[in-house]
Amino acid sequence: MSEVLSNAQSLVESKVTTSGVKIQLEVPSDAPKIWCDSSSLEQVFVNLISNAIDAMKNSTNKKIKISVGSFGEHILISVRDTGPGIKKENLEDIFRPFFTTKAAGEGTGLGLSICKQIIDKHHGEISVESDLGVGTVFTIKLRTRPLA
Repeated sequence: MSEVLSNAQSLVESKVTTSGVKIQLEVPSDAPKIWCDSSSLEQVFVNLISNAIDAMKNSTNKKIKISVGSFGEHILISVRDTGPGIKKENLEDIFRPFFTTKAAGEGTGLGLSICKQIIDKHHGEISVESDLGVGTVFTIKLRTRPLA
């Protein structure tokens, strides 16, 4: 997971630099390895980081914290931002194809839908929690072992 997250961060490095966002990556050295399609998971994290950067464009406190932990036979990855948050009425739709809260021409509404499809193919789960004025956290739960 450390390699996947580092590669994703590298892919968005120029956007991170120009936006003034600070990324804090917390991956324990003993984090369990997982069976995965690493390039697909990189796509998930590139999208989550990019969305967080876009959401914080008018914020003064621009931080993204990515942390990894283990829970039984699962690994949990959270991507937390300090953006404006997502309105409660939008939370149930954000993984639906073509749904976007971005202005016209700024997004297709496919990013989070594709993220969910990738996580589903890994037999994992993706969820979101958000507080207006505080930020948003996406949590991904993946198995550390393939299904038998």
